[in-house]
Amino acid sequence: MPRPPDPAALRRDRKDDAAWLTLSHRDPDAAVPDFPLDAPTPRELHWWDLHWRMPQATEWERRGEEVTLALFVRVLAQAERPNAPVTIHRPLKQLRDELGLSVDGLRRRRWFLPADPAASSARPASITPINGSAGRTRSSARDRFRQINAGPATDDTPPF
Repeated sequence: MPRPPDPAALRRDRKDDAAWLTLSHRDPDAAVPDFPLDAPTPRELHWWDLHWRMPQATEWERRGEEVTLALFVRVLAQAERPNAPVTIHRPLKQLRDELGLSVDGLRRRRWFLPADPAASSARPASITPINGSAGRTRSSARDRFRQINAGPATDDTPPF
């Protein structure tokens, strides 16, 4: 006879679970590791530097995932080229997920991105009505159709 499902099994995907880690912003002065693969292109070095500024970089460094990130950067640079094969997008997506760069990857690794400090201190934007339509309600389609039919008929002859 099969065992009944564990009622605590659904708890693993809850956001208040202690297994989830809230990442912190990376220190802008933190050192960027050397590119571990041979002969990097300038575009690969650009992506390498950009990704080491992300909040996930602290965890990549702690887990020793420099080579995985370097492979991702190399595949990303190849995918940017004109006439790049479409088949390159599958390993690119897999590496994004593995590194926690996608929403699925963040969920799989149980990572939260840090709150944006600029967004938390910003005031909500004010709403300005367009074309002075404040307080005006939209007329029904029937009312708009009546306005078209109410116009004077200038010529009843067909145009053809």
